[in-house]
Amino acid sequence: MYRSPEYQIDKRWKNLRFTSNGKERLEEVEGSPLDSIVYKRDRDTVPKTGLELLYEKFKYLNEYGGDYDNGQPCYRVTLSADFAMYSFALYWERLNSEGEATSGFPGGLIFHGGSNDPLCVSLTPQLWGIHT
Repeated sequence: MYRSPEYQIDKRWKNLRFTSNGKERLEEVEGSPLDSIVYKRDRDTVPKTGLELLYEKFKYLNEYGGDYDNGQPCYRVTLSADFAMYSFALYWERLNSEGEATSGFPGGLIFHGGSNDPLCVSLTPQLWGIHT
């Protein structure tokens, strides 16, 4: 099976990899008006821009599964472009303590706004949802 080259985008997310079209999708989102729109779920939350909310999801994915005692991450997540606007396809890889992939599973980081809202059920309002 052919796999696209993967890129590490930001040192904050050492366990995230972006395919070439995933990198393009990130550039598309970063160049969108989402960064100028401020979202506030309720009166007790601090308002955040769309990009801040996306970066929070990246942080969660980057830290998913924790690390082994030797500091090696237990998972690596690859992001590519999904068919839905501003959304990413995900692939989690379970790593052994030497950093070799042992298994994996697909998912998505799906944008929940605009005309392409997936209309899925969520217990908390969110702009991006992680789906498996």
